[in-house]
Amino acid sequence: MQVSYRLTKLLSGVSWNVILIVALSVFAWAPLVGPPYFLNAHDAPHSIFYLNQFDQAIRDGVFYPRWGVDFALGYGYPLFNIYSSLAFYVAEAFHLLGAGLTAAVKLTFILGFILSGLTMYAFAKRVFGAEAGVLAGVVYIYVPYHLLDIYVRCAFVEFFSFIFLPLILLLFHDLIEKRRLRYLALAGLAYAGLFLTHAATAFIFTMLLVPYVAFLIFSKFRVGWVEMLRLAGLSLGSATLAVALSSIFLLPMLVEKGYIVESQWTQGSFGYSKHFVYPSQLLSPFWGYGYAGEGLQDDMSLQLGVLTTILALVGVTYSFWKGVRGRGQIAFFLVASLLIILAMMPVALPLWEALPLAAFVQFPWRLLGLAALTMSFLSGSAFHAFSGVLSFEHRRWQPDLVVLLLVVVLASYSYT
Repeated sequence: MQVSYRLTKLLSGVSWNVILIVALSVFAWAPLVGPPYFLNAHDAPHSIFYLNQFDQAIRDGVFYPRWGVDFALGYGYPLFNIYSSLAFYVAEAFHLLGAGLTAAVKLTFILGFILSGLTMYAFAKRVFGAEAGVLAGVVYIYVPYHLLDIYVRCAFVEFFSFIFLPLILLLFHDLIEKRRLRYLALAGLAYAGLFLTHAATAFIFTMLLVPYVAFLIFSKFRVGWVEMLRLAGLSLGSATLAVALSSIFLLPMLVEKGYIVESQWTQGSFGYSKHFVYPSQLLSPFWGYGYAGEGLQDDMSLQLGVLTTILALVGVTYSFWKGVRGRGQIAFFLVASLLIILAMMPVALPLWEALPLAAFVQFPWRLLGLAALTMSFLSGSAFHAFSGVLSFEHRRWQPDLVVLLLVVVLASYSYT
């Protein structure tokens, strides 16, 4: 009876929207609950072996591992010098609590699903309202590339980085809006967390974050140039804090990169010129378990998601037609989505050749992760098109929203 009372008291302080997102996320991670492990996924064996090496280092008293002792036929390899390790700390925590290596990886994936949905909910809620935030959060969980990152690629650290993308946007948004030092610190911590989770995603995301912060600052032009410069200084301070906190990884990676054979990660089948996306692939429902790099014959899905695209277009159209709040943000993320899509296509080859870090990113289709972020956010605004602006503001349950959420889940359920 006492346990039931405590549980009821705990849940009473949790938003019903949060409970709804967590409940609907179950269909995304349910295949991870059983004992089998999808070893045929691209990096599935690597995730287990990397955690094994990380765990050995931790148990040997190395609390910031850089070296995997069993790589390269026992000679060792500085994997964690070039492979961000924050997600492995999470998995290691599960492992030290008693989970096996495979179970620890699965639990980290499950946590990644739930937290990514909640961070997108928090960001979209700040701009559009709670109901639209729920829709954006669930779309973000089920957007095809997010599912592909685990069930086809098993890209352990890249998958975990999805948590940080909406969180960073939210905290920089709050920093500009509220102008408090605590948001400077929180935004810096979140941004550093992304670098320490997946550096390639962090570098790509920076190309979205910088113009987004500039957009937020210039949208405050009425406060005057002095205040705008102060906002720019706060944002720069947060970014500087992030670089300083993540320098434990970034400095060795940059300074010592000459001691590894970089070509094995950036040339041949890893060369970015082989991994552009073609327009027909973006809306194709094809779902394969092979690899990309074969042009139109790719055996891996490179889709944006038909339902995600429809919801985003409906949300954008309705928002400008009816004057829904957040139209400036919608315009920004619409333009960002279009530029991201163009940057994945062969027409963007000169841009990739001009960027010195492009080879490090490896695959232009990795930008699908950014597109998942921007289009999930835009999808949230579609709630108003289906339900009317604030039509259910004072009700706990919104039947039409729940139906829409179930459609989102069912549209991608087969991919899990």
